[in-house]
Amino acid sequence: MIRPRLSRCRAAASLLFHVLWITRPLFVTCLLLSVAAANAAVPLSVEADVSVVGRTEGPIPLTLRLKWGGPGVFDGWIAMSLVDAYEGTLARFETDELYLSEGTQEYQFLLPAFPASGAIGELELRIACVTGRERHALPAVQLRVPTIDQRRLLILTAGDGSTQSPAVNRFVTSLKLEPFNPLPDKGQLSTANQSLTSDRFPEDPLSLCAYDLIVLPPGELERLNPRQRGAVLAWIRAGGSLVVFPDGKPVRPVLEFLERLAAEGNRSDVTFVVNGQGALLMPENDGPILLRIGLGRVVVATEGALQLSLRNDPAWREAIAFLWKLQHAHLSSVVESGVWNLDVAREAANRHGISRGWNMGQIADEDAQTAMASRIAPISLSGGSGMLSHMLPSGMTLVPFGLMVLLLLLYVAAIGPFDYWFLGLLRQRKLTWFLFPATTIGFTAFAVWISNTFMATVDHRSCVVIRDVGDDGAVLRESQFELLFPSRTATISTELRRALYTPVSHDEFIAADWQYNPYSNYRQAPRGQSAPPLIAGRPPQRLQVSQQIAQWTPQLNRTLTIPRFDRDDDDEQATQPTFDWNLSADWRSIATTEDAARQIRHAFGDGAQGYLYHGQERRAICGPEQLFTEVDSIGRQTLNQDGEWVWTPFDFLQDLCVRRQPGWFGIVSQTSPGCGRTSEDLALLDPTDLRTWLLVIGVRNGNDTILYRKLYRKEQPQ
Repeated sequence: MIRPRLSRCRAAASLLFHVLWITRPLFVTCLLLSVAAANAAVPLSVEADVSVVGRTEGPIPLTLRLKWGGPGVFDGWIAMSLVDAYEGTLARFETDELYLSEGTQEYQFLLPAFPASGAIGELELRIACVTGRERHALPAVQLRVPTIDQRRLLILTAGDGSTQSPAVNRFVTSLKLEPFNPLPDKGQLSTANQSLTSDRFPEDPLSLCAYDLIVLPPGELERLNPRQRGAVLAWIRAGGSLVVFPDGKPVRPVLEFLERLAAEGNRSDVTFVVNGQGALLMPENDGPILLRIGLGRVVVATEGALQLSLRNDPAWREAIAFLWKLQHAHLSSVVESGVWNLDVAREAANRHGISRGWNMGQIADEDAQTAMASRIAPISLSGGSGMLSHMLPSGMTLVPFGLMVLLLLLYVAAIGPFDYWFLGLLRQRKLTWFLFPATTIGFTAFAVWISNTFMATVDHRSCVVIRDVGDDGAVLRESQFELLFPSRTATISTELRRALYTPVSHDEFIAADWQYNPYSNYRQAPRGQSAPPLIAGRPPQRLQVSQQIAQWTPQLNRTLTIPRFDRDDDDEQATQPTFDWNLSADWRSIATTEDAARQIRHAFGDGAQGYLYHGQERRAICGPEQLFTEVDSIGRQTLNQDGEWVWTPFDFLQDLCVRRQPGWFGIVSQTSPGCGRTSEDLALLDPTDLRTWLLVIGVRNGNDTILYRKLYRKEQPQ
């Protein structure tokens, strides 16, 4: 009786198995259709504008076109993840609460400056819409960004690109930097162009940080509204470059804008006059007018320049080098031959130990120097362990040794004599298998509590704030490095307003000097143990950054703000100490330096530090010999001309202000503001121009350190 039943059961199981096996395609199809139906439950389409490749070390502008085709109003928000093929998720984003009616609406914001690790140069933006408790995935888009070993420059041209005149297009093409490159490897450098009409032109200087250079063709300046012109001026003061054609019949606000440029550029010889017919009369000189405004550059040109072959005109070759902030040592080569000086770029590599014996003497010195000069990709700052030590909390106390010994003795007594005596008294020694682990867990929890008590349980936050000031003492831009150092694994939130934000790996600041090997593949430093940040809001206008950070793990964040001088916002204007920044001093005079030290102490306090940078020199005016001293003596080993190894310690502050790296900073002295992870845009001084000086004043304010920087320029070297 049993065997027939077993046979029938086996036959039924076999039949069921065959039915399931045959119908499995139908089951999978139904499952996929149900998932697709769930994703299509919300009639919302999202289109991302990815037509332009972003610039190196600059924020990524993103425009989302949202089209709602359902009944009623869409009530929810958009969630996004920015994913790199190699590094994984870089950041997550959540928009504000959206209320969309039928039709198409645009949502514009800036993403942090993330490069792509792969050779393709793309990041994937995964998009989903959230309504109530439901999350619906939408098609992902690919963002074109520079790779970690490329240098991408971006020009913004005002006007409609589809109707732009051929003369304007030729002019913008002539501004590209690639033809000035004499290096054998030209593939790492490229310049792109983007056009925006006046109704889409940014009204915030932070949005202009997505570009290296702005061109305003004839008639476009007067199409900009006052807020747009104010944004352009604030961006120039912060380090941007502008080419403007003021031809035509300007309205009064445009004329005032031009006069303001000439006044801030200290060019009393440049005047803009309107004749009886309302036409603007330019100065008699038909060549371009070069203006230094704050930290930025402006070239004022006539409409006749559109008909010139700029690369055959020495005056315009000089103007192009001026706009891209090429070092003074390259100027004569650019004017005379139309390319920058390769010998100067090689010398910049030579100062970093490429002169002899590189790669065990198998590669000629000149070839090694040329290879290093060709590496114009971004290079992280190194040797920042002193800054991190400066920012880390100093009030932590270790658990006393005596208390640790006492806890150990109590633990041994609990699991030994007490366990034996107590359980023996109860005649239940078999319970030791339960009492021993319970005692161990209890003492472990107590030891952790004691450790947290002595090492403090308050999350530590500290900042290094860099304020670049103008001639009148007003802040042109403010950069900030904030260190988050939690006492336990936690999610820490930061509120930001009108700021660019970029997370930075602290490992990049304390890395050794591996970046200077021209023959090794570029590699990125580890990111640490922090989770990708969640950025909610509408950057850069308003955003909240939430980061989950592991216990005792430092997390560095960088932010950039640019004050608007055409608005009277009290919260944007930082209160500055009373100090005369217009020092008409001969900085080579010891007496003048001592007088400046007295003024610094009087204005900023006795604990203030002052440093002066000029060429390759650094002088401590007041305070310690070196700020952010490297406690572990990290430095670089280089070969000198005699073939001997020389140890040079890092000076993080000097590298922050005067980039002495080879490659890109062997060609240029400064870049437009961008808030990238390598902080390239913080460099100010041209080490080859002996007419420029940089004064840095450091002030300690509680856990924070404020650095004031002022760039001076004299027409004749001292």
